[in-house]
Amino acid sequence: MAQRFLADLHIHSHHSVATSKDLDPEHLDLWARIKGLTVIGTGDFTHPGWLEELRSKLEPAEHGLFRLRQELEIHDGLAAGSAVRPVRFLLSAEVSTIYKKAGKGRKVHHLILAPDFGTATKIQQVLARIGNINSDGRPILGLDSRDLLEIALEASEDIVFIPAHIWTPWFSALGDKGGFDSIEDCYADLADHIHAIETGLSSDPAMNWRCSRLDRYNIVSNSDAHNPENLGREANIFNCDLSYQAISEAIATGHGLEGTIEFFPQEGKYHYDGHRRCGICWHPRQTLANNGICPVCNRPVTIGVMHRVVQLADRPDGIRPQGRPPYWSIIPLKEILGQIMQTGPGSKKVSEAYHYLVGRCGSELGILLDEEIESIRSIAGPALAKAIEDMRKGRIQIQEGFDGQYGTITVFGEQQRLELARQGLLFSEPIYKAPLSQQIQDPYTDKQTSQPLLVRQPVPTERPAGPQDPMRGLDRRQLEAASHMQGPALVIAGPGTGKTRVLTCRIARLITAHAIPPQQILAVTFTRKAAEQMRDRLSTMIPQELVDEVTICTFHRLGLRILKEQRSETRFVIDKADKEQILARIGCKHDLVASVAERIAKAKQQLVLPDDLADQELADIYRRYQRLLESKGLLDLEDLLLQPAIILKNDAEISRHYRQIFQWVLVDEYQDVNYAQYMLLRLLCPDDQANIYAIGDPNQAIYGFRGADVRFIRQFTEDYPSAKIYQLATSYRCSDPILKASCQVLGSRSVLQGLPSQIKIQLVQHPTENAEAEFVARTIERMIGGLRFFSIDSQISNGDGATDTQTLTDFAILCRTFAQMPVIEKALQDHCIPYQVVGGEPFFETGPTRVVLDRLRLAVWPDHPWLIERLKDNPTVLSIDQISPAEPAWEAISRIVEAAFGSADQQAQLKELVDWARQLNQSVEDLVRHIQLAQPQDLYDHKAQKVTLMTLHASKGLEFGCVFIVGCEDGIIPYRPFEGMQTDIDEEGRLLYVGMTRARQWLYLTWAQSRVLYGKTLNLPRSPFLAAIQEALTEQRIATLPTRSRTHSRQLSLFD
Repeated sequence: MAQRFLADLHIHSHHSVATSKDLDPEHLDLWARIKGLTVIGTGDFTHPGWLEELRSKLEPAEHGLFRLRQELEIHDGLAAGSAVRPVRFLLSAEVSTIYKKAGKGRKVHHLILAPDFGTATKIQQVLARIGNINSDGRPILGLDSRDLLEIALEASEDIVFIPAHIWTPWFSALGDKGGFDSIEDCYADLADHIHAIETGLSSDPAMNWRCSRLDRYNIVSNSDAHNPENLGREANIFNCDLSYQAISEAIATGHGLEGTIEFFPQEGKYHYDGHRRCGICWHPRQTLANNGICPVCNRPVTIGVMHRVVQLADRPDGIRPQGRPPYWSIIPLKEILGQIMQTGPGSKKVSEAYHYLVGRCGSELGILLDEEIESIRSIAGPALAKAIEDMRKGRIQIQEGFDGQYGTITVFGEQQRLELARQGLLFSEPIYKAPLSQQIQDPYTDKQTSQPLLVRQPVPTERPAGPQDPMRGLDRRQLEAASHMQGPALVIAGPGTGKTRVLTCRIARLITAHAIPPQQILAVTFTRKAAEQMRDRLSTMIPQELVDEVTICTFHRLGLRILKEQRSETRFVIDKADKEQILARIGCKHDLVASVAERIAKAKQQLVLPDDLADQELADIYRRYQRLLESKGLLDLEDLLLQPAIILKNDAEISRHYRQIFQWVLVDEYQDVNYAQYMLLRLLCPDDQANIYAIGDPNQAIYGFRGADVRFIRQFTEDYPSAKIYQLATSYRCSDPILKASCQVLGSRSVLQGLPSQIKIQLVQHPTENAEAEFVARTIERMIGGLRFFSIDSQISNGDGATDTQTLTDFAILCRTFAQMPVIEKALQDHCIPYQVVGGEPFFETGPTRVVLDRLRLAVWPDHPWLIERLKDNPTVLSIDQISPAEPAWEAISRIVEAAFGSADQQAQLKELVDWARQLNQSVEDLVRHIQLAQPQDLYDHKAQKVTLMTLHASKGLEFGCVFIVGCEDGIIPYRPFEGMQTDIDEEGRLLYVGMTRARQWLYLTWAQSRVLYGKTLNLPRSPFLAAIQEALTEQRIATLPTRSRTHSRQLSLFD
C-alpha cells in the first residue's frame, strides 16, 4: 500500500575515508529516527568488511529492504519521540571512476542501489578484480563510467544506477574539471539505463531545470553523509509502497517521487567563481567580463558550480519544466539554533535545545517542514518559530561560497535581529540580506532578452581513422630513414624519436611505392605487445588484408614457426616452473636448481651445446635435461632460438628456403639481441647486400642478464660494410632537460633535440623507504588534481592537475627490483590509488589458474604426455571432456571452474581468468597460443586506468607523463646490494637512462637514507649517477610530509 515517507539513499559507512566511526548500522538507525527518515541507504556495499557487517546486523523486512536486528537498536531519549517510526535499509554504494576519454581526464562518481545481497556481492567480486576495494568504502577504480554501468547491469537488471552529485567540479558526470557535457557522453551506448540524476549539495533542482537535456532524467537528492548527524540534510519524498521495487520504479518513472529536500547550494565552497586569497567573489557574468582573470594576481579565477551550470544551460532561470515535482530548501535545525543562541551549532547549548525539540516534536525534518508554526512557538518560543517560518517562505539571507570558502545562510534580517534582541530573544549579530534561492533572479541571464549569457558549444566529432599516406608528417631525418630502399641499413633511434613509426612507414612504403609482396617482409621484435603495436600502426597506412600478409612477430615466435615447419612432431613449450621441476627430477640438488637453470639458459643463448662445455658436471646435467625434453616432446624458451639456428646453420637448403621467403628483414630494438638471435639474423641475411634494416639505440641496451650484447649493434657496419647509417635527431616524447640529464648519466652529451620545457627534474631525499613511498603517493594525488574530496579538503591537492598528468595512466613508478614494491603498494592502497604491477610472473602461470589453462592446452594438444602428467594431481580437471579448440575460451574456462573448483576463494581467483578470457574474446586454441610465449611486459595494459608500478627493465618501450624512479641509491642503482657483488656499471647507467627517458615532462628521482631490503637495514649513499646531472637541470630538496590532521575523521566537506 502506498505511503508517504522520506528516504536518504546516498550515505557512507565508517569504512570510508574521512568519516565518523559512528557510521555503523546501530547509529544510522538511531539518527534516521531522529531525522525522520524511513529509508536510508547502507552506503559502501562494495567494501567486503562493511557488507559482512550488514549481513550480520540486518534482517529482511519488506521486499529488497532490511531492518536493524531489534536487539541492536539504540534506545536514546533523543529518538524517543520517533521510536515507533520504522527505519529500513536499502543496499547502496558510491563508486569513483577515474580514466581518460576523448583526450581528457575524467573523474566521475556513481550511486548504485542493489535489490539484494547477492547482487551486491556480484558487483563487489567483479570490482575486486579491477582495483582495491578494501582501502575505502567508496572505491576509486580506473574504469570507464560506461563499463561500471555494464558491470552493475550484468549483476542484476534490477539495479538503480545514478550519476552522483552531477555538478561537483572535480568528481561528477557534468563537472567542470573531470566531467562531460552530457550524461549521454558519459555513459555512451548504455545511457538509456540512466533514469535519474542526483543534485548533490552543489546544486538544487532549479539549477538543473535550466538544461533541457536533463529533462529526461528524474531528480533525486541525498545527503552523501560522512557523519550520522548529517543524514537527511538532503532527501527524497516518496509516495509509494515501502519496497525496493516500488522505490526503484518511482526513481525510474517519477511516479511516486513527490519531490526533494535540498541543501542551499549557495553555502557550498565552490558555488561562485573567485579567488579566496585575493578577496574576489564573482558570478559568471563578472568572470566573463574579466576574461576569467583575477585583477589582483592576474591568474585565472577558480570556476564555480554555477558557472558550469550556466555554461551548459539553454534556458533562462525561473522556468520549471512541466511535470517536475517541487523541492524544499532547508537549513539544519542546529544551524538555526546556533544563529538564535549566538553560538556554534556543535555547542552544548545548541545540543541541549536540539534534544529537547526533537524529543517533543518527533523528528528534525518534521520540525523544519511540517510542524505547525504555532506549535513551534508554544514549545520553543517566537524566535525559532519566526526563523522556521522565514525559512519556509524563503525570507533568508545568502552569502555565496567561492574558491573553497563556505557560503553563509542566515534567517534574520537586520531589523528583525534588532527587534528580537530588544525583546531579549536574540543577541546582536552581523547578517547579510538576500532573497530565497528559488526566488533569486538569475544574475547570469541577460535581463533584456532573458537569454543565457553563456551558450553551450557543440563538441567536435573525431574523424574516422583509415589508411593514410604512410610518409605524411615525418620529419626530414625520419623521412630519409623510412625511404631507404635496398641494401642493409642501421637506424639509430633514441627515446621518443619515432622508431616504430619509421619502421612501419618503411614497410608500408616497400609495399605501396615499390610493389614488394607483403609475404616477403619479416619484421621481428622482442615482445608480443611491440608486435601488436607495429601491426596496429601499419593498419592505419595500408589495407588490413596486406597487413595480415606481413610476418610481424617476436624472435621466439619466428623460431617456433621454423621448428613447426621443419619437424613433424608437436612440441610443447615449457615455462620456468616446468624447467626447474625437470631439473629436480633428473637429480639436480634443490638449492642449485635455479642457478643451474640459469646457466643452461645462458649456454643456449650462446648456442653452446653440452659437448661444448668445459664444466663437465654442468654438461652432464644439461645433457640429461635435454634428453628428457626430447623424450617428452618439450621445448624450453631458449630452444626456440637455439634449434632453429642449428637447423639453418647445418642445412643450406633450408636456410636458402627461408632467405627466399623473407627477402626483406626489419629488426626492432637491435641493441637487445643476444648471440642466438644475432646468428639467426645472420643466417637469414648473410650477404653484404642483404636487405636487413635494423633499428635501435646502443644507449638502451639493458638486457645483458639474458645474454643481450650491445657489441652486435656496434659491429653492424663490420657485418655489413655497405650499410647505410641513419640517425634520428628529434625526440617527440621527452623534454629537453630530461634528455640532457639522462645523457649526462651516461657521461655523454645529448645529440637529440627534446621538447622545450621549463620543468626541472626533481631530486628528492627521504629519511626512509616508507617516507619515499608516501611522498610518491601524495604527489600523484596532488598532480592528478585529487582522487577524492578528502584530497582537496586535506590540501593534498588543490583540485587542478599538472600538465600531462590528467589520468592515472600518465603515472609510472619504476623500481630496480621487485623487493622495493611492497612498501609502495601499501602507500598506493592507503591513498586509494588504483595501480597495476608489471614485470612479475604472469598470473596465468600460478596456482589453479595454471591448472585450468593446462586443460585448455590439452584440448589443443590432445594426449600430450607432459600435459597429462602435469594434470594427474587434478583428476577432476583431467576428466573434463568435450572441450573444443574452437569454442570460446571463457566458456570453457567457466565450465572447468564450475566442475573442479568449489571453494569460494578458488572461484574468486579464477574469476579473474574468466574475465580476462572474456575480454580477449578468443577461441580456446587462440588463447592458448596467445599466452604460449607471453613475456611479463606483454601483460601491461595500456588501457587500464591505473598507475603503473614496474621494474626499470619492464618499462622499456613505454612512456608516461610523469615518472618516479625510486631507490636511487648506490647499491640499488647501480645494483649491488650484497658485499662483493659484481655488476656491469655501464649497463646499470643505461638502465637508469632508459627509466629517465620514459618521462615526457615530469621526472622524480628519489632515494632514502635508510631502507629495509631483503630483511636488512641498509644505509646507502645517493646513487653516483645523479652526481653527473647538471644542477641547473634539477631542483633538489629534502622531502617533508605534512602532519596528519587529528580531526581527519570528522565531516570534512559539504561536498563529501
